[in-house]
Amino acid sequence: MKILILESNIHVASALEKAFDSFERDIAIAPKDYNSKPITVFEDYIKSLKPVVIYRGSINSVYAGERNKDICDITNTTNALRILEACKEANCPFVYISSANVFDGKKGAEYIETDIPHPINNMGRAKLKAENEVKKYENGYIVRPGWIYGFTGDMIAKTCNTAIDNIEYNQANPNKKPRKILVNINIRANSIYLKDLAYNIYFMILSKKPGIYHFFNVGEVTKLNLYKYALDTFKLLDDTIFEEYDTDASTDRLVNPSDIRLSSKYIEEPLYLNRCWQNAMDEYFFELLQQDYIKKLKKKSQ
Repeated sequence: MKILILESNIHVASALEKAFDSFERDIAIAPKDYNSKPITVFEDYIKSLKPVVIYRGSINSVYAGERNKDICDITNTTNALRILEACKEANCPFVYISSANVFDGKKGAEYIETDIPHPINNMGRAKLKAENEVKKYENGYIVRPGWIYGFTGDMIAKTCNTAIDNIEYNQANPNKKPRKILVNINIRANSIYLKDLAYNIYFMILSKKPGIYHFFNVGEVTKLNLYKYALDTFKLLDDTIFEEYDTDASTDRLVNPSDIRLSSKYIEEPLYLNRCWQNAMDEYFFELLQQDYIKKLKKKSQ
């Protein structure tokens, strides 16, 4: 099976490629200068090689979408639909990575695939426009993931690095205002380890059942308990100071749905890889420690 990963974040693309490489060898990812390449380059590639195309777009956060509406619309809708058209011509599968932000967060329960979307931010609206067209394609797949981590520079790694810097600063400057980590406490969601997302996408493609899928690690999370779990694992929690931030207490509530927990009607089917978020994060941390240990051994041997 040929797989083409069109992903503007090269670290996400590389992590997906590594995960898929466990069971497929014929994988291509967009180059580092993906955003500056004419879209026709990829349209021509698709029409000639007929791969499975996985497309996410370059704006995948609420705040980035609010700051850059035009770019958000171009990458999440306009370019996505051009790639979709190329897939239609080639009669090959198109996997569109959408977002739980197509929902407004007012259900008061977990969202399943058949719930009616109602986005309240630019990113969600742009994703939904593309979803509506992908749904019409007989070989189209829509994936709504939880918060994704498991790649270089993800939210978990960034927070751990910030915590280390803050701890060092606070210890060196006891008489100065301590540095804190600003963290949201009220948005309830799910997370997903990128490797689990890749496996689920692969199982989904093999099932040959086009449609909408929610992929996530089991258990609701907030950014605060994700970060606390990570920092506790690396023995950084006791020395870290948080500044807790509630979006419901500010105008951010107008664009941030406060409850985007997911569930799935496919959760009992064999195609679905399902485990709790703590187990997924433990595997991620173990891989990080392995990589760090290998780096130290390499440095020692030089």
